[in-house]
Amino acid sequence: MSCRKGKRYVDISANQAVIENVELLDGLARSSDGSAIVSVGFAPGLTNLMVKKAVSQMDYAETARIGVLLGLGDTHGEAAILWTLSNASDPNMPDRTPAYIRFGDDRKASIAYPFPFSDQYAVRRTLGLSEATTFLSLGSDVLTKLAFRGAPLLRCRHGAQRAMAAILSRLRFGSDRAVLAVEVSGRVGGRPGSVGIICEGRREAEITASVAALVVRRLMEMEAQPGVHHIDEIMDADAVFAELASRGVAVTVR
Repeated sequence: MSCRKGKRYVDISANQAVIENVELLDGLARSSDGSAIVSVGFAPGLTNLMVKKAVSQMDYAETARIGVLLGLGDTHGEAAILWTLSNASDPNMPDRTPAYIRFGDDRKASIAYPFPFSDQYAVRRTLGLSEATTFLSLGSDVLTKLAFRGAPLLRCRHGAQRAMAAILSRLRFGSDRAVLAVEVSGRVGGRPGSVGIICEGRREAEITASVAALVVRRLMEMEAQPGVHHIDEIMDADAVFAELASRGVAVTVR
């Protein structure tokens, strides 16, 4: 990436290492009047904005739990599946204790495992949270357990990982639902409490593209502050939610 001569850059990566490398260019971007926006997409992206919205409803926010459900009936590219398999056993996630999360009006909670999406690291810094953890569900408890329990066995077997990714990219299981469930805990109305937000739509890649398009339009239409910024630092959460609602993506505060 180059931020020389006032260039603008938008990054839709969910990889923390990639985002950290972009953040290192903040000084260059500021000195050359360039702007870079990271944490753009479904998760990260909408998740960051949902946490921001929840924090704005509270007296004081301490922790966030971010749930991501990606239905296996959706179209997922081979590279995306390979990335997911390789990160499902990431050693940077020492606590692999699953959580049970209700994604919308589902009758029962779904099992979800800690996953190193970059949003959890970003919101700690941009929103001042003491802790944040992101969990991933594949829409089926059985398949989610198989994926996360089997991932460590494939971690050092790159050929097997690639073969599995190739197979899964051609198969479809269940729904193409894409759901986010955010719960931020702290103090509300002077008492310990939490604020929950649900975002539900279909076809995660299309939602990511919509969010990226909104950010690009923001950079084209308005003066961008020089430097490297996360999406929640430059975008109005309610404005993004309203725009996505016209495209069939519903965001509800609970």
